[in-house]
Amino acid sequence: MRRTTMIAFVSAATLATSVFSIAVRAPIAKAATCYAATCYNKMAAATGCSADMQTIDTEWYYDPYYGRAEELQLFYSPTCRAAWGRAQGIEYGLSVNTYSTSGESRSCNGIYNSTNNTFYCSTPMVNDAGYLSTAYANITSSTGEQVPMQTISY
Repeated sequence: MRRTTMIAFVSAATLATSVFSIAVRAPIAKAATCYAATCYNKMAAATGCSADMQTIDTEWYYDPYYGRAEELQLFYSPTCRAAWGRAQGIEYGLSVNTYSTSGESRSCNGIYNSTNNTFYCSTPMVNDAGYLSTAYANITSSTGEQVPMQTISY
């Protein structure tokens, strides 16, 4: 009888510890701090809007001189009802604009990353609640050619 009680106690303690460990280690999601028009000119990562971001479109430009592709993306957050653009891998020059049919637009210029010799740019968000948004980029290729890029509208 005593052995059965001891096994039951150890099993209950092990189960309680396991449940507690899982509950304690669960990541806490950051709640979004803006919605639609209040997201204008804010960064998605800082507001929690990137937590549920959807990649709407990705466009590529291959520069044969550098031997790799540049990427332009349009993102959307259903929770925040906002959109933003991002470009990365751009070797030489970069500017990105995100436009909304609400009349809003936000832009950024490339930030140089010396680790991998590329530029990166992510625009602040625009209101996409009931509107269409599009990301545009103008890059300067290795030959000095201006290359326009555009995502689909969403």
